[in-house]
Amino acid sequence: MADCSCGFKGSIPGFGTPGATFIPKLTETDEAVALSWENNRGLPNPDPVAIPKGKEGLSAYQVAVANGFEGTESEWLAALQGTDGKPGKTAYEYAKEGGYTGTEEDFADKLAEEY
Repeated sequence: MADCSCGFKGSIPGFGTPGATFIPKLTETDEAVALSWENNRGLPNPDPVAIPKGKEGLSAYQVAVANGFEGTESEWLAALQGTDGKPGKTAYEYAKEGGYTGTEEDFADKLAEEY
């Protein structure tokens, strides 16, 4: 993960003075992403915050297969590319073809719950 190259000027309550530029730094480990800060005035920085990683989910291809797509990953990728420059089908469209009867919003909610 690359360092974030954005920042803001101002103060973080209890950490610094107006005009200081605080630059967030993201450091990734196997378990979490840590958010820490650097500043241009040598001021104390807020304590780093560890953001735990969630479990690794399924790939888009695996979700398509779970919802009715039949074929290899290469075939699925080719189907997404479409023909003549037109967009291919979405995972929701494949699920509908496979018998799914809910709305696209319900489909997205189901994926979020299950995967």
